[in-house]
Amino acid sequence: MTSRPAGFIRLAVVARFDEEVGRFVAGSPDLDVWSSGEEEKQALDRAGEAIELFLNEAAQMGTVWKILEDAGIRLETSRPAGMGPLMKRLKYAVRGDFFPLTFPIPAQPQAC
Repeated sequence: MTSRPAGFIRLAVVARFDEEVGRFVAGSPDLDVWSSGEEEKQALDRAGEAIELFLNEAAQMGTVWKILEDAGIRLETSRPAGMGPLMKRLKYAVRGDFFPLTFPIPAQPQAC
């Protein structure tokens, strides 16, 4: 197995009001990680936290690279400009229901 350097991934996070549950739902369709909130911002905050927790757990388990590969998510080696902590990232929300969020990915350890 070849080791891979640390980097960043950029995800399109979807946020919309779900009439069925009566709450805003937000998350990553690529990773199938979701959360909800009474307000759109709350749902986005929670989705960002859920995605970070998911990626951290997958990294600890050694499966993050397989998950990213299966989802077709490309690693970027440097942090995209203007993408800071979660709250700052949300101000870059642009088109429709999609919000660009960036998450750090640890280096893949080299096999012994």
